[in-house]
Amino acid sequence: MLLDLQAGTAYEYRYGLSEKGPWSKVYTFETASLDETVIYVLGDLEPAYELPEDFKRFNEMLEVLREKNDRGRLMLQLGNFVRKASHIESWQDRFEHMISKWNLISAHIAGESESYTRKERVGTFKGFFNLPKNGLNHLQELNYSFDYGDIHVAVIHTAADLDEQLAWLKEDMQTTQASWKVVVGHHSFYGGNRTEAERKKMTDALQESGVHLYIGGNDRMYRRTVMFDHAKTDNDRHGTTFISAGTAGSEFKEVQRFEWDQAVHEEKVPTGIVLQANAAGLTVAAYDINGNEVDSFRMSSRTNGNGIE
Repeated sequence: MLLDLQAGTAYEYRYGLSEKGPWSKVYTFETASLDETVIYVLGDLEPAYELPEDFKRFNEMLEVLREKNDRGRLMLQLGNFVRKASHIESWQDRFEHMISKWNLISAHIAGESESYTRKERVGTFKGFFNLPKNGLNHLQELNYSFDYGDIHVAVIHTAADLDEQLAWLKEDMQTTQASWKVVVGHHSFYGGNRTEAERKKMTDALQESGVHLYIGGNDRMYRRTVMFDHAKTDNDRHGTTFISAGTAGSEFKEVQRFEWDQAVHEEKVPTGIVLQANAAGLTVAAYDINGNEVDSFRMSSRTNGNGIE
């Protein structure tokens, strides 16, 4: 893991099998500026078949986000990046056709396809990424957090041991000085795949911890709501905004609507999100693969709440 990096600085790196090599070509990345932080967020890929057009579609969605805001240096991928994480060939395809072309730092979240409950899958997932090891001991690299510019990002492995992770989360949120607190996980709690009890636990923990934004995947469609004390609120400086990022792949689910929905994108096309933190606040903008804006809002309050505009 790289430590003591300076903000707004470009670095070069390469990787090898041993100190004697063989070595890869030289790659570059740039750390976030403290004046402005930009993060790209993309959801599930998990193609039914390993087809080049699926990799191309994901890359095209990422390129749309970069065209909308070219100052991002970090991408969050919300899990189910592969269909069977134990298949080495699937990961080789991802590195060859996708990750090696991005020239970005990427932080990956384990979904159902990479789940902790499937030992052969999560072992392969962890073998490819050197993610932070500051979460629960038995969920190392699946549950973790980091500061990136003025945004603190915490990752919850939503497939297992939620109660333990939410206790960890409350402590973790007390360690950061970042203005904006963002939690990400594979499942979208205000979507169609979580129980009422799970939603209540998550909502309570995020509200108590002063979390501004939760982003999940899995639902394969974009939706947003703001919850405070288990009730939808339209314009309040309290509570947490919950977003389902939609899919960056080619598989979609039938549109479902819920009483808590405030924004829903029903068209079956890939979507992605740009987070931008600066002096004006935290701006969240969602786009589809055709470059159309799906949703956008800005959180103007730097206190524990939203103040959505």
